[in-house]
Amino acid sequence: MRLTRSRPPLRPLLLALAVIAALSFGALSPRAVAAQSALPPDTAAFLESLVGKYPDSRILNDPRLKPLLVATLGPRRFAQLVRGWGNRINDVVVSPIEKQQDAIVITACKPHDCLAFNATIYVNLKDGSVQACWRAEAGEPAFDQWLTPQGAKALEDGECTATRRERRDI
Repeated sequence: MRLTRSRPPLRPLLLALAVIAALSFGALSPRAVAAQSALPPDTAAFLESLVGKYPDSRILNDPRLKPLLVATLGPRRFAQLVRGWGNRINDVVVSPIEKQQDAIVITACKPHDCLAFNATIYVNLKDGSVQACWRAEAGEPAFDQWLTPQGAKALEDGECTATRRERRDI
């Protein structure tokens, strides 16, 4: 009598390896999944309704907007935005929210120090992705940075304040 060894099914093993590889490279990370999905209609309508309003802490902390901002800015920069870079809540200089093509634009700066601490934030109305031009002359690796959910890229000093940044690939 000859003993035969049965082979384990190959398909589950390949599937498990594919999932491990995807997780290793971030393809299934919460940020990647969020960036690929469309915004729920109520969130898109909410964001669209913000055009012309001043972005105070109530608007920035709204559960439909805050997670989008925190995903790109991170919790520390988000807190700086809401608190005016170290001041009291709502003690920040802001402009009315604008709409540019398929995004809303939020601009803010530190009172009495706008050239040193400011942000221009773009929120895509289709998928909720956020990009920002962030300037901070203290507490950051570079004065000017372009922030995306994938990370920060250092810009030339003064790029965020010299002219209003145009959004990139949003």
